[in-house]
Amino acid sequence: MVRLQDLASTQLAADNFAVLSNGLTGASVTSVIGNGANYTVTVNTGTGDGAFSLAFGNSINVVDSGYNAVSNVGFSSPTVTIDRTLVAPTVQVNDGNVQRSMVRSLRVTFGEIITFVGAGSAAFQLTNNSDVVVPGVTLNVSAIDNSSGVSVVTITFSGAPIIGGSLADGRYRLRTLASQVRDAAGNALASDAVFNFHRFFGDINGDVHVDIADFGLFSSSIFNPANYIAAFDFNNDGVIDIADFGQFAVRIFTPLP
Repeated sequence: MVRLQDLASTQLAADNFAVLSNGLTGASVTSVIGNGANYTVTVNTGTGDGAFSLAFGNSINVVDSGYNAVSNVGFSSPTVTIDRTLVAPTVQVNDGNVQRSMVRSLRVTFGEIITFVGAGSAAFQLTNNSDVVVPGVTLNVSAIDNSSGVSVVTITFSGAPIIGGSLADGRYRLRTLASQVRDAAGNALASDAVFNFHRFFGDINGDVHVDIADFGLFSSSIFNPANYIAAFDFNNDGVIDIADFGQFAVRIFTPLP
């Protein structure tokens, strides 16, 4: 409802109003119903997410209480937020470093505040690149952290296949299930969100190979506590030694399946 105090307009139309929008496409006034000082203005909010408010586009047919033409109404409405979608989350492997030698955690960031329909662990699924659920691996999902203004969770792994806190070598998909996530407006993801990644012990530069480039860094860290590189610590015992070298050696120049 729009109320024009101290005005006695004859009849306003859609052309009298302008929609000021941010993020919306195609927002427009579709109808204006009323007379005198009171009008109901209907707005087609178009597509997308964003916000809008109403302002006067022109003062045609607007007069004051003395029926004098008014050139500057100076009207504006409160801002209305439109939220129709939940954007797919982004996923960071470990701390964001490119290495895929050890994959101990995944950080999932949503673009807004969300809640899980059920338990956090029910919102995610870990599969291989053929969409077969990885057996024996439990996803440990942290409590939702909203301190940054958006929702963030961290996923770690446990189970028999986990050595040194890391997933085993392989090509993986983390699937965020659309049915298990909602934003504050109740919106779900349009579809499951899928993030592809790999783990290959020794792959310090994330290029899906273990080769001479990786060996150069490995050789500088073995038996050298001053140059300890956690991504080369296969069994997570705090040292890079012959046990870690054995694991590195069987992978060098061997492709990841």
